[in-house]
Amino acid sequence: MINNIVMKKLASKKLLFLLLPLFLTAGLFLIVSPAQAVAGEWAYTVVQFLLSVFVSVLGLILVQVLQALTNIASYQHFIDARAVVLGWVIVRDICNMFFVVVLMIIAFGTILNLENYNYKKLLPKLILMAVLINFSKTICGLLIDVAQVVMLTFVNAFKDVGAANFTDMFGISSILTLAKNGTDGITGYTAATAYVLGFIYLLVAIIVIFTMLMMLAMRIVMIWIYVVLSPAAYLLAAVPGGQKYSEQWWSEFVKNLIVGPVLAFFIWLSIAALQVDNQAAQYSANDQAAAAESADFPVANTEASKPSALIKYVIAIGMLVGGLMVSQQIGGAAGSLAGKGMSVLQKGQSLAVGAVAGAGMFALKKAGTGLSDLRDLASEKMGVDLNVAAVMHRRSEQSEANRQLRLQRIRKNTLSTAAGDVREDGTRPGWVHRKMALASTGDVGWQNLVDKKHNILTAGSPEKMESMMKEINSGTENKAEAQSDIDLIQSEGARTVTEAERINNIRDARTLGQSNQEIRRQKEDILNDASTGGYKDLLEKEERGVISDSDQKALDKKRNNITQLEAKFNANNEKIRDLSHMTITADKVEATRNEIKSLKIDNKQLEKERKAVEDDESYKRLERLESQGADLSPADQTTLDSKRRVLGDIDLKIKANSRQQDRLSNAYIVVKTEDEKKTEDKKRRQAVTKKESEVEGWDKKIADFTKILDHNKLSEVQIARTHVDATMEGEAAKKIATITNSDQLVAIIREAMESKDQGLVQAAYKKITKTGNYNDIHRALGLGTGYEGMQKMATYLQQHAGFSQQDARGLVAEVGEIGKSVGHYQSFAAMSMDKSGQWQPTGRNEQQASIFSELSKVQIQKMVRELNRLAAGSFQSGLPHTSQNWSFEPSMIATIASKDAAFAKQLEDTGAISMIQFIGENQKNLEILERNGARQTAKTIRKLMAANTKKSSVTRSLDTIKSIV
Repeated sequence: MINNIVMKKLASKKLLFLLLPLFLTAGLFLIVSPAQAVAGEWAYTVVQFLLSVFVSVLGLILVQVLQALTNIASYQHFIDARAVVLGWVIVRDICNMFFVVVLMIIAFGTILNLENYNYKKLLPKLILMAVLINFSKTICGLLIDVAQVVMLTFVNAFKDVGAANFTDMFGISSILTLAKNGTDGITGYTAATAYVLGFIYLLVAIIVIFTMLMMLAMRIVMIWIYVVLSPAAYLLAAVPGGQKYSEQWWSEFVKNLIVGPVLAFFIWLSIAALQVDNQAAQYSANDQAAAAESADFPVANTEASKPSALIKYVIAIGMLVGGLMVSQQIGGAAGSLAGKGMSVLQKGQSLAVGAVAGAGMFALKKAGTGLSDLRDLASEKMGVDLNVAAVMHRRSEQSEANRQLRLQRIRKNTLSTAAGDVREDGTRPGWVHRKMALASTGDVGWQNLVDKKHNILTAGSPEKMESMMKEINSGTENKAEAQSDIDLIQSEGARTVTEAERINNIRDARTLGQSNQEIRRQKEDILNDASTGGYKDLLEKEERGVISDSDQKALDKKRNNITQLEAKFNANNEKIRDLSHMTITADKVEATRNEIKSLKIDNKQLEKERKAVEDDESYKRLERLESQGADLSPADQTTLDSKRRVLGDIDLKIKANSRQQDRLSNAYIVVKTEDEKKTEDKKRRQAVTKKESEVEGWDKKIADFTKILDHNKLSEVQIARTHVDATMEGEAAKKIATITNSDQLVAIIREAMESKDQGLVQAAYKKITKTGNYNDIHRALGLGTGYEGMQKMATYLQQHAGFSQQDARGLVAEVGEIGKSVGHYQSFAAMSMDKSGQWQPTGRNEQQASIFSELSKVQIQKMVRELNRLAAGSFQSGLPHTSQNWSFEPSMIATIASKDAAFAKQLEDTGAISMIQFIGENQKNLEILERNGARQTAKTIRKLMAANTKKSSVTRSLDTIKSIV
């Protein structure tokens, strides 16, 4: 413990080094007896001289501090000081101006009916404070006078005798005064001891008195400041929200007033107590004098070294220290100075112990340093570390690090089991296994135990979550279907007509048809009129540019007539379509609805079949090969054509079903009379009410499912797993903090995968992606980039690095986000999170749509300037990462095509020639651009390729260097 104290003092307290020689010297003289010291008398004489200089200087300082204390304690010019007078006038005038602002606030508050700013509440207080502001200095002066009357009562009791009173109280005058018969046996030892004792007396007295001096000086300054700010305190007292600052001003002002009388009281009390003690001593019995004198033997032949003098000194200092403690409790600026003075005294308590112990430790340390130097020299020569303690410490640290990493892996695997993650063999842990893992996770297990709704026996499982998700999705579909039925039924009301109305509709449609025939005839007459001044004649003149103004007006009028006829014709056609719908009878309404539902279901099934064909790996492979210009074998070409025919047939069926669905949805429902029409309306209302009840039921079920899903305790497992992953990754990131070389990072990732160090795999994979080189690790593992490469990386992490399915997919998703931030857009959005918080592969089309959305936000200049092969396309898995194995991705093709002209121009101005050559090396890339509407971009790339292939890059570089004059 002493060692800790000493080391702390040596490290942080510079004062100890200043006083250490003095304490060592004092200790030497106090320990060694006079008889032993006779031979070294000259040394004591030298030390005596040095100590006398210290004591003399401290004595002069103490006298000056005592005189300053009595002068400051008598100070009374608080109100009439020039700084106070000038400052108070300025603050008062500013506060008076602000009263106008406050009046305006009160007016607005009253108008707006704000309770806290109503004039009834604020105006009386405001008027009162406006008056008090101008008398604030006078009020402060009265309070100061009250405090000063009390303070000066005590100050006047001790100021007349000045510094002499204090020096006698502390026993300063007797520090070097020889005791009776003290001249006998005076040696250098006793003289040095007397000076050491005097040094301690003076040092403690100076600290205490100087602290009081600074407190009284700070009190004067703070009272000045508070008097100057007194008008602001009254203004704030009248403003809502300002009362607390006004109260704070009063609190601090009163504290600084009180602290002065308290200090003066304790100074007076110290002197008074010692004077009473001296008077009592004078009336002691004469027969006790001899005994008292023999008991009061001086240690160092001085009066100050007698026990009675020491007691007197301790009482005086104790009284003053008590005053400091009370002042500290009062608070304020002066109180804070008292606290600092007390801390200095407390630090002094450990200086002596620290000095002696420090000397011993210093000697031991020097001896140990010598042996350590010899050991280190031998270790350096032999090439073997002989510092056994350091070796054991390093081994202990590494062992603990390995143990912590092992515990993190155990916890991660336990959480993975509790969450029911898919194992490497594709199975999930059983119910009992999951519950045992959940219980053994500690905090998560305990939370499940104490939760009545989701305890360890009923907590959600992956199967239950998947089941709930299916129920939610099914409910959502059923709700949408019911809502669609409601819309269909409600639309039937407008399509229900009586037999008479249907006949009228047919007649109206026939009339409109006849009207359209007349409109068509009129239009043809105008268009075919070839006479002079006719449409054809005028149109020919206009084309030859010889038409007159009058003829131009006539031509425009004919054109306007044609436009009006066409508009009327189209309007009639719309009405004819509305009046000529397919008709059904009321008894076939239900059958029609069922047929519409059947068509919808059929189309959904056809959509699934089409998606299955499009997502088939063989179909995607054949399409990719064909788009890259590869020659397909007859069998492959037949397979590709067959699948395309299947897709074509599916599309035709979907279109036919959609047309029939539209016809049925718009069919007229024919009834005979108005009464039957009302009956049908009533049936519809009942059907709608039933369907609306069904929708409400599904809403409730969906809400219940979602609530259960949200409260599922597996979410806590996921949070705990994320924390473990972050911890492992954070520790691993420290190891590779200074590594940026991609080859080194690739080697680290492969080694980490072999050792199943998942934290290091995550840290290194993210770091290599941030440096723009994630494709290097994919190439080293034989994986491609883009959507396919990211999906295969997720599988690779599970099979070769020990990742769970969710951890692997989550890492791929995070790397994709990082890739997007460095311009490698094709790595983005390969994974997405479903409603249950599980990572799932994103469909390729959905991924490309997300990338296209992100690319659309990028400025063309930036896109062209930073365009790279991992932003525009991707490499295939299992093949070298060359231009021949690289293909454009639809997202970039669509982006370029949507901005073709601007992209081409920017590409020519600031395009990177390396990327232009990479795209242009494969003619198929340019054909794809042209086929999808980016003709100008393809043309520009061809142009730039031709210009840059005339000379090699070295030749161009040499020409550039030679051109420098």
